[in-house]
Amino acid sequence: MAFSVVDNIQQSIYFDDLFVSKTYSRQEKSVKTTFTTQGTCARSIEIEIDFEKIKEVKFVGGCSGNTTGLSMLLKGMPVEDVISQLKGIACRGETSCPDQLANALEAMLLKKAS
Repeated sequence: MAFSVVDNIQQSIYFDDLFVSKTYSRQEKSVKTTFTTQGTCARSIEIEIDFEKIKEVKFVGGCSGNTTGLSMLLKGMPVEDVISQLKGIACRGETSCPDQLANALEAMLLKKAS
């Protein structure tokens, strides 16, 4: 991944009809993403990863206690482990905040691979 001379690069894209905004940090080689959720109480998820581990997760909206607790538990975990453990969890339908996070992480890894 190439970086310009600025410290942070902002990029906004649409991925499968979901708005994703990314900030690439040259020093840390991490990616920050805002993922717009579908079918959950949380409206979006702010995620920062270094492609191996979760650096930070913040849910916007949703059940504050549950999403804050989940965010704290995920910090430092391998991204692949988080995806495999959270993918497919259902809440009020066919998805949930954890499932949406797994979808967002998968999208981030697919974007990096391409």
